[in-house]
Amino acid sequence: MKFKNLDALLKNDSGAFICLKLDEPKTKKTVSIRHQADPGLSHEQIVQLDSQLGHVYGLVDFFKSYSNLELFQEPISGDTAYYVASPESWKALKGDFEPWIQGIEPDEANLLPSWIENCCVVGERPGTGNYFLLATEGECSGNVFEFEHDGFYFDQISEDFLTFIDYLVSINEDKLSVIASCLRFVDTSLSDDQWYISEYKDNTVSIPLDRKGLGYRLRVYFTENIFSSNEKRTEVAIIDMPPPDSDGCSTIEYVEIPLPNEQTIALVCEMNKGGSSLSICEPSDEEIGGVRIGGRTLYSVYAENRISLRYSIDESTELFFQLAE
Repeated sequence: MKFKNLDALLKNDSGAFICLKLDEPKTKKTVSIRHQADPGLSHEQIVQLDSQLGHVYGLVDFFKSYSNLELFQEPISGDTAYYVASPESWKALKGDFEPWIQGIEPDEANLLPSWIENCCVVGERPGTGNYFLLATEGECSGNVFEFEHDGFYFDQISEDFLTFIDYLVSINEDKLSVIASCLRFVDTSLSDDQWYISEYKDNTVSIPLDRKGLGYRLRVYFTENIFSSNEKRTEVAIIDMPPPDSDGCSTIEYVEIPLPNEQTIALVCEMNKGGSSLSICEPSDEEIGGVRIGGRTLYSVYAENRISLRYSIDESTELFFQLAE
């Protein structure tokens, strides 16, 4: 079996991220990246793997050629987008993963999939707390899932190992946005400067990202006389979400918004890949109210569903928040 897309990527040494300095967006630098894979497993290891997981399409063939894999890695900082581990490292990875699901209360047991007791942790997004899980029994056997700790859900990536590898190898704007939220390319020998990806380039493709923020805007509307024929809605603010920090959070720390009723509110908003919070308070006062936006990933689900929420000011007036592209 040939992993053509992976082989082509491993031979492509032209990949680079064009980055902006996080606190000085006008400052740019080019970060060269590499892809690494060690030679395949020994004959004895392959025989053992085949006896245990030979039913997973593509898995044994992959490890005949490669024993592990690191993709979109920056050599100086070591920042890496994806890591596929050798089978001998799966136990250690599972030890890192299991604390995330330990201590689940009985009423939260439905958060765990039925195959969770029969899976291998085959890789991760290094430094993020996200892991790649291979279900080994049941109707999902052979499927690969990504555990998103921030939001606590299990996202199916593929139905077999071959498709899983192809998923990691391919890159588009959505996947680049996720990578950009996790990597910062800090060269501690020089400074603590953090860098944010604005574009990916190699000798076959160029993928730019909108650096106005995450490509999303929070629109705020003031609605009067709700539930009546005289309802009136006025847009009072449009806020571009800033780039996420090193923890993947995009934060509005404090912004005051004047309203048509001569009242002023202060807004605090934190968004990340798993779910986000928005709070309203009196200017220069303690937080007096909050509401969850919720959802899965900011890069897809929010954009598709146009997630919105309402915040009541009194019986006839409310604020309406809408997150949109």
